[in-house]
Amino acid sequence: MTDANVGVAVVWTSHGVGVVPVVEFPAPETDRQKAASETGKAALLLSKTTAAQAALFRWLAERAPNGRYIVPRAQWIETVLEATTDVEERDVPALFTFDWTPESMTPQELRTRVLEALRKRR
Repeated sequence: MTDANVGVAVVWTSHGVGVVPVVEFPAPETDRQKAASETGKAALLLSKTTAAQAALFRWLAERAPNGRYIVPRAQWIETVLEATTDVEERDVPALFTFDWTPESMTPQELRTRVLEALRKRR
């Protein structure tokens, strides 16, 4: 998480992809504020997802413990969105084999893997 105890959880609800703040308990007010700020940034980013990107985040959330896919900060979500810009819904299953652990790949590595998966799929 952002400061070892602050982050964002991506969730799937009946309304689609959403986010909730994640803070360890007990958390000082500054950590709660950081989590709320990151959650706001993440929500704005996720409001602009394509149907394919929403399907990817849904898949991640559905497989995460308690249906909450935890990321360290909104920037990670932005990286995923940039790397999957041209992904179509039919292509999403090709991305399920990736290691989607936050920060396990640089943005460039992730984009390269997405493009390779799309070339193989199409």
